[in-house]
Amino acid sequence: LKDIIKMFGVDTSTNEQLEKWARNKLKIYIQVLMADEINEEIGKLSVINYQESDEKGSHWVAFYNELQSFYFDPFGLEPLPNIPKCMYNSVQVQPYKTRLCGQLCLYFLFKMNMCECDNKEAKFDDIIEEMLDVLWPESLL
Repeated sequence: LKDIIKMFGVDTSTNEQLEKWARNKLKIYIQVLMADEINEEIGKLSVINYQESDEKGSHWVAFYNELQSFYFDPFGLEPLPNIPKCMYNSVQVQPYKTRLCGQLCLYFLFKMNMCECDNKEAKFDDIIEEMLDVLWPESLL
Protein backbone atom coordinates (compact mmCIF):
# COMPACT_ATOMS: atom_id res chain seq x y z
CA LEU A 1 0.00 0.00 0.00
CA LYS A 2 2.82 2.40 0.81
CA ASP A 3 4.23 1.80 -2.68
CA ILE A 4 0.88 2.63 -4.28
CA ILE A 5 0.67 5.87 -2.30
CA LYS A 6 4.24 6.78 -3.29
CA MET A 7 3.54 5.95 -6.94
CA PHE A 8 0.16 7.70 -7.28
CA GLY A 9 0.25 10.35 -4.56
CA VAL A 10 -2.48 11.35 -2.14
CA ASP A 11 -4.43 13.88 -4.16
CA THR A 12 -7.82 13.56 -5.81
CA SER A 13 -7.82 11.21 -8.81
CA THR A 14 -9.75 11.38 -12.08
CA ASN A 15 -11.24 8.54 -14.07
CA GLU A 16 -8.52 9.00 -16.71
CA GLN A 17 -5.78 8.79 -14.08
CA LEU A 18 -7.25 5.66 -12.52
CA GLU A 19 -7.52 3.89 -15.88
CA LYS A 20 -3.97 4.90 -16.85
CA TRP A 21 -2.44 3.90 -13.49
CA ALA A 22 -4.23 0.55 -13.53
CA ARG A 23 -3.21 -0.24 -17.10
CA ASN A 24 0.36 1.11 -17.13
CA LYS A 25 1.56 0.57 -13.56
CA LEU A 26 -0.53 -2.26 -12.11
CA LYS A 27 -1.09 -4.10 -15.42
CA ILE A 28 -4.79 -4.61 -14.80
CA TYR A 29 -7.81 -3.49 -16.81
CA ILE A 30 -10.47 -1.68 -14.80
CA GLN A 31 -13.89 -0.37 -15.69
CA VAL A 32 -14.46 3.18 -14.42
CA LEU A 33 -18.11 4.14 -13.97
CA MET A 34 -20.24 6.89 -12.58
CA ALA A 35 -23.14 5.90 -10.29
CA ASP A 36 -25.75 6.15 -13.05
CA GLU A 37 -23.73 3.84 -15.33
CA ILE A 38 -23.96 0.77 -13.07
CA ASN A 39 -25.90 -2.08 -14.63
CA GLU A 40 -25.99 -5.87 -14.60
CA GLU A 41 -23.01 -5.90 -16.98
CA ILE A 42 -20.63 -4.60 -14.32
CA GLY A 43 -17.12 -5.87 -14.95
CA LYS A 44 -14.76 -7.93 -12.82
CA LEU A 45 -12.71 -4.91 -11.69
CA SER A 46 -14.68 -1.68 -11.38
CA VAL A 47 -14.08 1.71 -9.80
CA ILE A 48 -17.29 3.66 -9.34
CA ASN A 49 -17.88 7.29 -8.45
CA TYR A 50 -20.78 8.32 -6.20
CA GLN A 51 -21.83 11.05 -8.62
CA GLU A 52 -23.69 10.73 -11.91
CA SER A 53 -22.22 11.27 -15.38
CA ASP A 54 -23.28 14.90 -15.62
CA GLU A 55 -21.77 15.79 -12.23
CA LYS A 56 -18.29 16.39 -10.95
CA GLY A 57 -17.00 13.31 -9.13
CA SER A 58 -16.95 13.14 -5.35
CA HIS A 59 -15.88 9.74 -3.97
CA TRP A 60 -14.55 6.49 -5.46
CA VAL A 61 -15.56 2.97 -4.42
CA ALA A 62 -14.53 -0.39 -5.89
CA PHE A 63 -16.41 -3.51 -6.95
CA TYR A 64 -14.71 -6.88 -7.46
CA ASN A 65 -16.99 -9.26 -9.33
CA GLU A 66 -15.92 -12.84 -9.89
CA LEU A 67 -17.50 -15.99 -8.39
CA GLN A 68 -18.21 -13.86 -5.34
CA SER A 69 -18.71 -10.11 -5.38
CA PHE A 70 -17.04 -7.64 -3.02
CA TYR A 71 -17.69 -3.93 -2.57
CA PHE A 72 -15.02 -1.71 -1.06
CA ASP A 73 -15.77 1.78 0.22
CA PRO A 74 -12.78 3.55 1.81
CA PHE A 75 -15.21 5.24 4.23
CA GLY A 76 -16.91 1.95 5.12
CA LEU A 77 -20.34 3.00 3.84
CA GLU A 78 -22.97 0.54 2.60
CA PRO A 79 -23.03 -0.19 -1.14
CA LEU A 80 -24.71 2.17 -3.56
CA PRO A 81 -28.35 1.16 -4.14
CA ASN A 82 -27.84 -0.24 -7.64
CA ILE A 83 -24.88 -2.49 -6.73
CA PRO A 84 -25.59 -6.24 -7.02
CA LYS A 85 -25.71 -8.26 -3.80
CA CYS A 86 -22.20 -8.58 -2.39
CA MET A 87 -19.97 -8.69 0.66
CA TYR A 88 -18.83 -5.22 1.78
CA ASN A 89 -16.65 -3.55 4.39
CA SER A 90 -18.18 -1.47 7.17
CA VAL A 91 -14.89 -0.15 8.51
CA GLN A 92 -13.45 3.20 7.48
CA VAL A 93 -9.88 2.85 6.21
CA GLN A 94 -9.46 6.26 4.58
CA PRO A 95 -8.38 8.88 7.13
CA TYR A 96 -10.51 11.98 7.49
CA LYS A 97 -9.64 14.96 5.30
CA THR A 98 -7.66 12.84 2.81
CA ARG A 99 -8.40 12.46 -0.90
CA LEU A 100 -6.93 9.09 -1.75
CA CYS A 101 -10.11 7.03 -2.24
CA GLY A 102 -9.22 6.32 -5.88
CA GLN A 103 -5.76 5.05 -4.95
CA LEU A 104 -7.22 2.84 -2.21
CA CYS A 105 -9.75 1.41 -4.65
CA LEU A 106 -7.00 0.55 -7.14
CA TYR A 107 -4.99 -1.13 -4.42
CA PHE A 108 -8.02 -3.15 -3.33
CA LEU A 109 -8.76 -4.34 -6.87
CA PHE A 110 -5.09 -5.12 -7.55
CA LYS A 111 -4.80 -7.25 -4.39
CA MET A 112 -8.10 -9.09 -4.98
CA ASN A 113 -7.18 -9.76 -8.61
CA MET A 114 -3.73 -11.10 -7.67
CA CYS A 115 -5.17 -13.54 -5.13
CA GLU A 116 -5.24 -17.07 -6.46
CA CYS A 117 -6.72 -18.33 -3.21
CA ASP A 118 -9.92 -20.27 -2.67
CA ASN A 119 -11.06 -18.06 0.18
CA LYS A 120 -11.63 -14.60 -1.26
CA GLU A 121 -13.57 -13.58 1.87
CA ALA A 122 -10.44 -14.03 3.99
CA LYS A 123 -8.40 -12.08 1.42
CA PHE A 124 -10.99 -9.28 1.52
CA ASP A 125 -10.62 -9.08 5.31
CA ASP A 126 -6.81 -9.20 5.07
CA ILE A 127 -6.73 -6.25 2.65
CA ILE A 128 -8.93 -4.15 4.94
CA GLU A 129 -6.74 -5.04 7.93
CA GLU A 130 -3.58 -4.14 6.01
CA MET A 131 -5.01 -0.75 5.05
CA LEU A 132 -5.93 -0.08 8.68
CA ASP A 133 -2.42 -0.99 9.82
CA VAL A 134 -0.80 1.36 7.31
CA LEU A 135 -3.24 4.27 7.39
CA TRP A 136 -4.28 4.19 11.07
CA PRO A 137 -1.14 3.18 13.01
CA GLU A 138 -1.69 2.67 16.75
CA SER A 139 0.39 5.73 17.48
CA LEU A 140 -2.35 7.85 15.89
CA LEU A 141 -5.28 6.21 17.68
